[in-house]
Amino acid sequence: MKKNLLKLTNDYIFKRTFGYSGTEEVTQVFLRDIMEKEITKIFLNSNPITEKELMDEKVGIMDIKAVQSY
Repeated sequence: MKKNLLKLTNDYIFKRTFGYSGTEEVTQVFLRDIMEKEITKIFLNSNPITEKELMDEKVGIMDIKAVQSY
């Protein structure tokens, strides 16, 4: 029996897997593995939209803030 699996390339699925409260450990391991650096702490932003300081700047979205150990 073939199952239809959801793909992490879908923005909604990716955010539900890595960007919600309770998924911090999964996100931390994922970042450590792809960056090949030890991540000591991550913060999931409840309001990820960054404010513009100048009229012609672009708005940024920062879902995750990570702290790397040195």
